[in-house]
Amino acid sequence: MTDPIKVNDSDGNPIEIATVVVWRVVDTAEACFLVDDYVDFVHVQSEAALRNLATRYPYDSDDDSIVALRSHTGEIAETLRTEVQDRLEKAGVEVIEACITHQAYASEIASAMLQRQQAGATPPAENCRWRCGDGRNGSGATRRGRGGGTR
Repeated sequence: MTDPIKVNDSDGNPIEIATVVVWRVVDTAEACFLVDDYVDFVHVQSEAALRNLATRYPYDSDDDSIVALRSHTGEIAETLRTEVQDRLEKAGVEVIEACITHQAYASEIASAMLQRQQAGATPPAENCRWRCGDGRNGSGATRRGRGGGTR
């Protein structure tokens, strides 16, 4: 498992991200002789693969056709597993699974991004009109049967 690292996504936004990689040694000779410390090698290569992956994708996207770290977790996990495996194969290590365990906007922009997401989720006031109890269109509602409004 990697500690959360700070890296910029493909849009340039600073994010924090961490991963866990499940692995096993399949060739002990390669694991012992080609690298000094295969446990450390796995950790370093997993972090490097995670950094590389995070810079290739945006953290979030409004467009569902764009692969993003937050919305396409299965596809991202498989891409991460493949990249880590490519890096560890020469050390006789097989990657069984790799997945992102933590992802968030970095603290310095988290509140601004939350406001942006909330603004995008709140429809403009002119779209929030409904039918009043007297048949007029308006922005006010008449409550009926709950002790308020007009009867």
